This record gives sequence, structure tokens and C-alpha cells, in this order.
Amino acid sequence: MGDGLLPPLFATVHPSLRAPDVSQMLIGVVVATLAALLAVEILGEVVSIGTLFAFVLVCFGVLYLRRTAPAMKR
Repeated sequence: MGDGLLPPLFATVHPSLRAPDVSQMLIGVVVATLAALLAVEILGEVVSIGTLFAFVLVCFGVLYLRRTAPAMKR
């Protein structure tokens, strides 16, 4: 049913919640484990780096779209 970008296990959604329940549980377990094992200082740095990476990715995406699709509705 999906577009093939994700493995079928992670592409399924819960029938009543309509959310990808398997991937959310897996990511939740991984994040909870890292939070339990790492020091707060390291977690703070990882969160800051992740936020910066997301911001840079969005900025490059906007620049790319402005160059490749200048007539796109904003």
C-alpha cells in the first residue's frame, strides 16, 4: 500500500489510530534507552546538533525549491 520508501513492517498503520504504531514504539524504545544510558550533557549536545541539522536541511530545501521551481505557490 505504501510507496516503497519504508520496509513493509514500518509502513503499516494501526487500523483505528491511523498512526505508524510499530515504528513509533521502536523509536520510543531506542530514545528511552539512550536517555537512560547517556549523561544529560551529552543528550543536550545531541539535541542541539539535531535541531541545527534540521534547520540547515530546511534552509537548503527552500533554496533548492526556489531555484528548481520558482513559480511554485508559496
